[in-house]
Amino acid sequence: MTQASALKSTKSRGATEFVTQSCQASPDRAYRGSESFIMAISITRRDWPNSYMESKEEIFTIGAIALSYGQLENTFRQLFSTITGMDELQIAALFQRIPNNIRQDILHELMGQGDLSDDAKKCVRDFTGGFKACADNRNDIMHAHLGYTITGSSKHGVVLHKFSKSGNKLTCSPSLQELKQIADSMRAYAAFGARINENARASPFPSLDRPPPPSELNWTVPEHALDILYPR
Repeated sequence: MTQASALKSTKSRGATEFVTQSCQASPDRAYRGSESFIMAISITRRDWPNSYMESKEEIFTIGAIALSYGQLENTFRQLFSTITGMDELQIAALFQRIPNNIRQDILHELMGQGDLSDDAKKCVRDFTGGFKACADNRNDIMHAHLGYTITGSSKHGVVLHKFSKSGNKLTCSPSLQELKQIADSMRAYAAFGARINENARASPFPSLDRPPPPSELNWTVPEHALDILYPR
């Protein structure tokens, strides 16, 4: 295989088959199958960083966080439409143009002027509180960069870095379990929000169990920022 990498999509028996031809690398460096789910080389024919290979479970889970947040945000969008009484055209023109804090303020203000029961209002507030925590976790992770990976017999994981609004360097070393809990919380609150949306004006409003509050990542200022960013 010595030609430029090409990804061809063909349809066969109603299913889409992806045919991958790799060129720059030897066959053992070509794109892997689904059993390893991490490609050895990128579509640009440049090697993925070793840190991606060493922490594939953490990287995979960070991808799950990104997709789970998209599901959660879409649930918020549907609930926003139901509570405010806006139609799809109005939501399309407004929702994506305003930040989360404004979305929540509008929702809470209009909710107080509507005909929702007190139980329904409480559930909406529980949802928006959980949504905020989930959104904060998502933003922290998606605006961070991978500093380096921790590998060894007793510990394995990633170290994330970001900058605060004041310009301070912050670092976080979440475990795989912590990252999975963040993704699971997003999915749990998406399901919770969907149940609220389905029963918003039900009489009586059903009893809905709020998911546990999302955990927060621990971001700290490293003692020696350069040592963490560029370990010796």
